[in-house]
Amino acid sequence: MQKILVIDDESSIRKVLCEHLSLEGYEVFSAENGEAGLELFSQHNPQVIILDLKMPRMSGMEFLDQLTSKTKVAHSIIVLTGYGSNQDIRKCYQLGVQSFLRKPVNLFELSGIIKRSFELRQYEEDLKQEIEARKQAYQQLEKEVKAKQEAYTQLEIEHRLLKKTLDGIAEGVVTLDHTFRIQRISEKACSILEMPEEEVVGKPAASILGSSIAGPTGELMKCVQLRMKVSDIQTQLLCPSGAIIPIRLSIIPLNISSTREGWLLLFQDLIEEERLMREKPGSFAYGQMISCDSNMKKIFNLIDKIALSNAAVLIVGESGTGKELVAREIHKRSSRAQGPFHAVNCAAISPYLLESEFFGHERGSFTGAHQTKPGHFELTHKGTFFLDEVGEIPLELQGKLLRVLQEQSFKRVGGTKTLHVDVRMIAATNKDLKALVQKRLFREDLYYRLHVVPVNLPPLRERLQDIPILITAFIEELNRKENRYVRGIAPGALQQLLHYSWPGNIRELYHTIEYAFAISTSSILQAHHLPDELQVEHTSIGNDLPLPQSEKELIFQALQKTNFSKPKAAALLGIHRSTFYRKLKRYGMDVSGNA
Repeated sequence: MQKILVIDDESSIRKVLCEHLSLEGYEVFSAENGEAGLELFSQHNPQVIILDLKMPRMSGMEFLDQLTSKTKVAHSIIVLTGYGSNQDIRKCYQLGVQSFLRKPVNLFELSGIIKRSFELRQYEEDLKQEIEARKQAYQQLEKEVKAKQEAYTQLEIEHRLLKKTLDGIAEGVVTLDHTFRIQRISEKACSILEMPEEEVVGKPAASILGSSIAGPTGELMKCVQLRMKVSDIQTQLLCPSGAIIPIRLSIIPLNISSTREGWLLLFQDLIEEERLMREKPGSFAYGQMISCDSNMKKIFNLIDKIALSNAAVLIVGESGTGKELVAREIHKRSSRAQGPFHAVNCAAISPYLLESEFFGHERGSFTGAHQTKPGHFELTHKGTFFLDEVGEIPLELQGKLLRVLQEQSFKRVGGTKTLHVDVRMIAATNKDLKALVQKRLFREDLYYRLHVVPVNLPPLRERLQDIPILITAFIEELNRKENRYVRGIAPGALQQLLHYSWPGNIRELYHTIEYAFAISTSSILQAHHLPDELQVEHTSIGNDLPLPQSEKELIFQALQKTNFSKPKAAALLGIHRSTFYRKLKRYGMDVSGNA
């Protein structure tokens, strides 16, 4: 309860003040002189003191002298007196008196002064608490940044030193305040965004980093809702320039105060990372694709170049070579990456239904059309439409497809309204479309409309060096799916796989490893775990390089392929690293791979 001390030698005044102030909800104590007042003050520590100046034994002025000599005045003091000189008034104010009222006292005026005194004290107390809370929150922020980022262990408060620390990190770094505006940005982040620091700091994160990161449904909002950090997620950076950059992103919450938070974002340009990795000997990964073949690396570089274009792409390759993976990588790296990706296998749909699949239909347009249905062109607006096995499209439908590609408009089956779309077309085929054109089974104008940028995928039999690393990737994937711990494949089984012709290409290889997983219970896949057709086929497959005839030769070729990196060579062969080292020792091969 709020406490008031009344010190006055007149008992009638004390009684009136005590009754009045008690009715207003205050806890009131009274004393007849300054000496008694000091004793009550030390016992109850009141926030407001109402003091008469002229009193016996100890006057009000003496009381103030005693009070200020013992402690710094932090209380509201209201002086009441029937008379007093200007000198007394000046001295009262010097001793910390806030108000000076003459008797007789107006109780309502006194109540107003007391109320304002308590409000002022409450404001001062709240301000002190807020300053202390901010101080503690700032200290907590510094601890969390240092704990979560090893690169920030030497971070200090000064902005210049913090900026120097951020610039020393290999990844792009952005810090956001509690309103999701950019506070600081590193040189690497500016380089990735292709924007100077002065155009970024203070801007809303969504306007700089794009909606997929900082929008209402972006990764940052998910982090806010879950109140936890996220690490190494793959997403896309939508730059103000319109460029879309695939990145690896981590978001760490920073506690600024009990009610406010900031955010630390770390991101790495995956395209740049992939490019640097591809330049290293023995590198394998490109998005969801894996290869160390030189022709495949040329295709990866081609994808980087054509991704931001809107040109039509025709992917040619045998079944199972990964044509849809190429189409998805083009889409992911394009300016349409935030738009939809729709894939249709033209060979898997009845020719009578293809037109409806492409363009949709109106209700009642044919038997069974019970409701209006949008087609894939309509659903792929602002995205990428992938037509697999495009050579299977009936000739009568090819003309309508050509018109859509040229005019970007169409009508639903049974409809009269013209719909306009913005769609990028990627087609794929395992047939020779030019031969089909000569046989009048495929329109020549449609062929040239699709054949703007050709991508020719080599069959697996022409990239045998990829088989070991593909097997390693498939084993890791199946281990996760099947909750197994298969460590690798035996050299004899690998030799058998290298001698097979692989008519089904990568898809067949995956199902072969899946079959071996199903019938094997050991940690190493053996030759007898392979399907029957691989047990009997040992014919040469016409590769430019001779197949290794011994395990030692196989190891040496793996070392050559990986620039004599033993961990990478072990991965290439699909065997555990310790097993690989034992084999090196057995064959007397040194670090360089020489016998």
